Amino acid sequence: MLKDWVNSRGAIIRFDRRAIEIRVMDEQECIKSDVALSCLIRSILRGFLRGEGELLSHELLVKDFNSIVKCGMGAKISNPRGRIARQVCQHFVRFASENASKEEKKYLPIVQKRIESGSLAEIIREEVGRKAKKTDFREAILNVYSKLIKSLIDNQPYF
Repeated sequence: MLKDWVNSRGAIIRFDRRAIEIRVMDEQECIKSDVALSCLIRSILRGFLRGEGELLSHELLVKDFNSIVKCGMGAKISNPRGRIARQVCQHFVRFASENASKEEKKYLPIVQKRIESGSLAEIIREEVGRKAKKTDFREAILNVYSKLIKSLIDNQPYF
């Protein structure tokens, strides 16, 4: 018997749970990183709900998003909070910290380190490239992904 399955993106209203699921960032390497990202998003949203922070136009956000997808944390963007993606992310970590609960604040350093280190994709690409200079490309990929598996098992971020 097949079960229904929906590939949803964006935000899903869950009336039965009185919640909104935000489904845009599914790239974390362990549960601890998932929780850290959730704490960041919750804290930012809490600040916006309090009327703090400035909402930007959809067009600007789409333009910046496309630049970030292409160039990562070093992407040049048009955001008034910073000229590169990393600066804007750091702004939002500070903003989240101002609006975070005591428990949420414990996880924000993980997000800060991710911003400093680069996205998981950037780290994987860099490490595979570095290892491929010393060994076979396939072996380099296996080595990096073996470490990612260990991160998942140990519930530790991969930096």
